[in-house]
Amino acid sequence: MVTELVGGHGEFTQVIAPAFAAHGQPPPTYVPRLQDAIEAARAVCERPAAVIYTPNSEHAAQVMACIAADLDVFVERPFATPAHDAPRLVAAARDADVLFFTGVQRRLEASFRYLREVVGTRRGFGELASIRCTLAVGMRPTGWRLDPGLCHGGVVIDSGYHLLDCAAWLAEAGGAEITGSTTGFVELAVDPWAPGPLETSAVGSLVGPTGVRLTFDLSYSAPVSSVFERLECRDAEGACVVVTRDQTLKSDRPGLVTHQQADGTVILDHVRLPGTPRQAAPLIGFLRSRDERASAQEHPCSARHSLTTWQLTKEIYDHAHR
Repeated sequence: MVTELVGGHGEFTQVIAPAFAAHGQPPPTYVPRLQDAIEAARAVCERPAAVIYTPNSEHAAQVMACIAADLDVFVERPFATPAHDAPRLVAAARDADVLFFTGVQRRLEASFRYLREVVGTRRGFGELASIRCTLAVGMRPTGWRLDPGLCHGGVVIDSGYHLLDCAAWLAEAGGAEITGSTTGFVELAVDPWAPGPLETSAVGSLVGPTGVRLTFDLSYSAPVSSVFERLECRDAEGACVVVTRDQTLKSDRPGLVTHQQADGTVILDHVRLPGTPRQAAPLIGFLRSRDERASAQEHPCSARHSLTTWQLTKEIYDHAHR
């Protein structure tokens, strides 16, 4: 069943029901209030779970309500905005012994997993010194993404979140900290074509307590529907490992991996690694983990692993508004 739609019953009849019909499926039941939906789900299902795809600022309250009802929860990223208490949500899920996953699919893609393995094991790579995130995606925000009260921010917390999450994940593998920065800068900008007040470009450079520098350039200033995405890790000697995705028409096709040692030896040169899952992979992992609970907390998409990402986005906005 479906509940808590921002557009109410109109959104259900105009968007949700036709989407199910397009796949030959009968439409779900629409229950306007979350608590009513939880009670209705319990009446027809022994182990109901919640899958949350709502505006960013709604996530925290909805997650907490589902945890309180003893439901396993999958929520689209970000699972909490900087204005909310993400550690409290993770602690509540732990105390209630429910699964709490979030949609950070880059952590499951073979290309980004290769970067983590290289940084973590230092195979053809030394001590992590810097991470650089570059994104230019031709997205034009619409609907609730134009409302600061519903989305909290622009490109940083939306499309840019994926690379920032990977940066936090890779830094962890390298034994580095990229939050708690005391030096650096962040600048947010609203491009002239932007339809609303939220940032469509963000640039910054922050140095964490362990000395690792995070640099990012995130923007919606690109041809519509295109994407250029690049994440680079370097060690202090100049070795680098990079994922690059450059598509005129954005798709689920994975990025290419380049891995070069400090002496110039090329290990991989623009290689597309096999086995990259589609965007549904985090949700599939969540559903499987409901039957394999012993290993669920170690799954890369377990929300507890994204607490550093929540802190990082919070610090980026704090730096920008100083």
